[in-house]
Amino acid sequence: MEEHSIHTTRICRRDFLKLLSCAGLLAGCRRVLPVVTTTMDSEATLALVGGTLIDGTGADPLTDATVLVQDRRIMAVGQALDVPADVQTIDVQGATILPGFINTHVHRSYDESTLKAWAQDGMTTVRDMGNGESQRKLFAFRDKVCGDPQCARLVAAGPIVTVPDGYPIAPWGGSGLTVTSPQDARQKVKQLLDNGADMVKIALESGTVFAQWIPTLSRRSLGYCGSCARAGCQGHGSRDGLAGTGDRSGCRRG
Repeated sequence: MEEHSIHTTRICRRDFLKLLSCAGLLAGCRRVLPVVTTTMDSEATLALVGGTLIDGTGADPLTDATVLVQDRRIMAVGQALDVPADVQTIDVQGATILPGFINTHVHRSYDESTLKAWAQDGMTTVRDMGNGESQRKLFAFRDKVCGDPQCARLVAAGPIVTVPDGYPIAPWGGSGLTVTSPQDARQKVKQLLDNGADMVKIALESGTVFAQWIPTLSRRSLGYCGSCARAGCQGHGSRDGLAGTGDRSGCRRG
């Protein structure tokens, strides 16, 4: 086999994380490719060499790993991969390569600089669980940044579904999508989904943790919200309160 001279570059930790985020290596893969040690076709455009790979499957870390990338897609990983001479090669010795972190509960994420900062720090997906601004404005922003590999992927609920004077209106003085009847709940949640919500967040905070009484959705209204979202609820809040999320982001967005 013909030997090639490979020129490598050393980078700092922050630039390394930014590179991974921008390359889309971590957010775009459903699963990390199995470790391989065979020679791959010379179609790779980037090689990360010398790092420790943790693939997120529970397998032992792979030391002195090489990752070959083509067009933001991982082609192969292993310890004995041949790196073509014309491929940009970055020495990541001392760094760890791993799937991007996902923060499943954030707020105030509708800001491009915030999403970029998260991505640079290795958080490649965030799920915003409530914002009271215009639905169309929120979802338009999400759609605008979803194609930017420098930004963390944004999964958006839009406004929290609640009742007048319910949470988060009380106790924070916030805002939400208020419903006044089961029929109103069905109509507004359907419209929320039609406007582009990835999921539905339903507030049933009764005020126990705030030492005050806070009105909540009736069981019937809750049922109508759930039927529209076609998903269940997960616990959040006080003992007798929860925020339901019917997450359909996997259906809407790749």
